[in-house]
Parts: sequence; C-alpha cells; structure tokens
Amino acid sequence: MPTFEQATIPIDNREVFDILKGVFENLFSTEVESFLKAVRKKGLLLRHYEDVLASGAMEKASRTLKKAGMTARSLFEALPMSDRAQVREFYLVRLEQVDEATRRKFYQVYRLN
Repeated sequence: MPTFEQATIPIDNREVFDILKGVFENLFSTEVESFLKAVRKKGLLLRHYEDVLASGAMEKASRTLKKAGMTARSLFEALPMSDRAQVREFYLVRLEQVDEATRRKFYQVYRLN
C-alpha cells in the first residue's frame, strides 16, 4: 500500500517566506516565554493566527523583527496567497511542538476556545 505524501507547493517569495519561518522558529524556541506572555497579555488564543499576527505580540517578542524594524503582518501581506497558506501552516505546526511544561504554563493561550 502506498504511503501518503504531501504535495510540494513551490514557494514564490522565498526570501520573505524564510524570514517569517525563522521568526516563527525563534518565537517557539528561544523566545517562547516572551512570546506566549505577550499573547496572553493581549487575551488571545495562539491558534487564532490572524489575531496574533495583527496584535503586535510577535513584534514584542521577536528580536529579529525588532532589529529589522519590520512587522510580521507586513511580511505576511507581502506574500502571495499560496505562500501565506504555507507559512500559516508552519506556524500552526510549530506551536504544537512546544514542550508540554511550557504549554501547561500557558494553558490560557493554548486552549481551543
């Protein structure tokens, strides 16, 4: 029986896509506490990507965004729709990879509703 293989969709704007992917990687690893505190302070749920993106929580926690003087939202909006879908998917997958202890500590932002 053949195994499932996810279709590969080419990235159109690789430069911006990689910047956002790196920002998300850092937000969910080295900057996770700061990021989750910022999301909690805004009263948001982490899985509501567009709300988190618009809130400024990423900019508050991300050294990369601060240093570059960019916003995650402006970067996201610079991407074509297919790249946006893939970067959103990366964000949602990455937030699930945060360790259990941190997820329990920030249960307010991880809850489903």
